[in-house]
Amino acid sequence: MIIGFEDTDATYAKLLIRLKHEGITKREFFRGAVDAFLREDPKFMQYILEFKKKKNLYTQSKQKILDKERKISYNIGNQMNLSGDEIEDLFDMFDEEMGV
Repeated sequence: MIIGFEDTDATYAKLLIRLKHEGITKREFFRGAVDAFLREDPKFMQYILEFKKKKNLYTQSKQKILDKERKISYNIGNQMNLSGDEIEDLFDMFDEEMGV
């Protein structure tokens, strides 16, 4: 599957230069970012929180819900010995049931 987005040529050029400087490919960069996001890496999630605040995408009520879901998923995973994918599947089912 291909994941993409649109941006300016200047931004794309800057990205390529920075990636070359760091010694990683676009594929490695995006896979790493997606992996960190899906694993809810604490440092990456802190970056996401700051990004949302900077872009005015942050709402305290929504963040409380997200934090509560994370806590519940952590507790469920520990109690039932579920994998991250299995927990994610459960939340997907909950979202479908609730029409989210």
